[in-house]
Amino acid sequence: MMNAVFAIACGMTAVLISVLMLLPEDAHAQTSNSASYKCENRYDTYRNLGEVKFIEKYRNTSIGDCLKLYKNPNWHFSGKSKIDRYYEQKAALEKAKTNQPKADILWNKVAGNGKYAVSYKICANNQHITQPTVLASSRVEEFLAVSYNSIPSNACKTFQTTIKSHSSSDIAIKYVPNIKEMPKSLKIVNLEKR
Repeated sequence: MMNAVFAIACGMTAVLISVLMLLPEDAHAQTSNSASYKCENRYDTYRNLGEVKFIEKYRNTSIGDCLKLYKNPNWHFSGKSKIDRYYEQKAALEKAKTNQPKADILWNKVAGNGKYAVSYKICANNQHITQPTVLASSRVEEFLAVSYNSIPSNACKTFQTTIKSHSSSDIAIKYVPNIKEMPKSLKIVNLEKR
C-alpha cells in the first residue's frame, strides 16, 4: 500500500513539474501571439505610411519585432494578401498617373470679341499619342480640341486654339486620354482646320 501511495505521489509530482515547465512557454506563446496580433493590426498602417513614416509614428513603442515580420516573406496572416494586393494596385495606378500625358498652358492672349488665344503643350511620356486631345474650358465655353498630328513617345508638341472667356485666369486645358469617355454633347474642334 505504501508503495502504491509513493508511486501515485511520484506520478503526480512528475505531472505537476511538467505542467509548471509548460507554463512559461505558454506565457511566452501568448506574448508572442499578442505581439503578432499587434503587428497584424498595424500592417495596413505600415503599408500606407511606408517604413520611414511608420517608424516615426510609432517611435515611442516597440515595433522592432513588427518590422522584422513585415520584411519576412514567409510571414502571413488572414487578410495580409488582401492588404498587399490593395497597395500594389494603388502603386500601379499612381505610376500610370505619372506616366499619363499632360497638357500645360504656355500662354494666353486676348484675341478680341471675348476670346482668348491659348497656346499649350502636350508631352507624351513613354507612349505615342496618335490623336492628341484636350478639354478646353472656361465659364463661357467648353470643347474638345483634337489634333491629327501625332506626338512621338518622350516628346512634346505645342498647339494653339481660341476660347471664349471673361478672363485669362478662367481658362483650363486638360489632356483627354480617351475621347470616347467624354460626353457626346461636347463640341469637337479640329485644330488643323482653325
